[in-house]
Amino acid sequence: MRMLFRPSTIAWLVTMLSGQNLALAQSCPGLSMVECRATGENGGKLLNRLNSKGKPVWLSPCGMKVNTSPERLDKLCEQIATCPGSGAFGGFLSAVTEHCRRKQFDGYFGLDGITFGILDWTQDNLPSVLGAYQKRNRERFNEVFGKLGMPMKNGCIDARWVCNANRQGTLTCDQEFNAALRKGLQDPDFKKAELDVALRTYRTRLKKYAPLGLKSEYGNVAMFTVGNNLRPVSQCEPTAWKAACIGKDRGEPAVVDCMLKIYADNGCRGTGTREEANARVKAIQERYKDRRDVPLASISTDAIYECASK
Repeated sequence: MRMLFRPSTIAWLVTMLSGQNLALAQSCPGLSMVECRATGENGGKLLNRLNSKGKPVWLSPCGMKVNTSPERLDKLCEQIATCPGSGAFGGFLSAVTEHCRRKQFDGYFGLDGITFGILDWTQDNLPSVLGAYQKRNRERFNEVFGKLGMPMKNGCIDARWVCNANRQGTLTCDQEFNAALRKGLQDPDFKKAELDVALRTYRTRLKKYAPLGLKSEYGNVAMFTVGNNLRPVSQCEPTAWKAACIGKDRGEPAVVDCMLKIYADNGCRGTGTREEANARVKAIQERYKDRRDVPLASISTDAIYECASK
């Protein structure tokens, strides 16, 4: 299928207002990934196979890669991540994307049935991103996705429809949906929606990991980052890491280093390989090589959008 690229532009970001941005990233909940993945034996069409490292992964029946290469620099991501005004959010974006090379705003893969966007979202996040896109530019949303006839519920794409479409491989393999999403991913308004939802993700994790009591930007960004695709097992629980690492003679940077070592040693990222976990730890520590004592400060949504407009 022919690639549908539009000329890149980021000047649109400078006119945003922070209150509007957060409101646009409305909560359109999705259903559990566990419920929304199934092989032919269970009424679905996804594949559950071992990868090259012997770990089971979920794939779309038409394959994993759709329109992006595994590693390439995303310039918009880099522009935000390297801007001083992006603060801890820039650190999070840099670390979770491994310096803007492992994830892209226009990324689109068949892993898990669908994996897309700057935070490698899956089907449970699709309603939120499409909801934010629709809020930003309803006319453009209808132009790109309207012909698909996706059912709506309470102003959001019906999460049950998304779940069933994921189980059947539709979100990657259906030619019409594939073409529509690829077209959307190139649209500046879609990228705005992604940034809205990424900011909401950041704020959600800020609240989630606040009980750990970490005060540095390094410590908080580390937890926000490892929280992306963290394996749900006891040895991958941040509170347990901190309890094991805390000591009267240790400053916070050393405690965080220790927590990240436990994360890596237990293969707490994704499919559970130490290699993947170590790569994430490396990205975090490279980002904060000389800044591990910098205190966490509040971020300005306006400043982040302005960073992307430069």
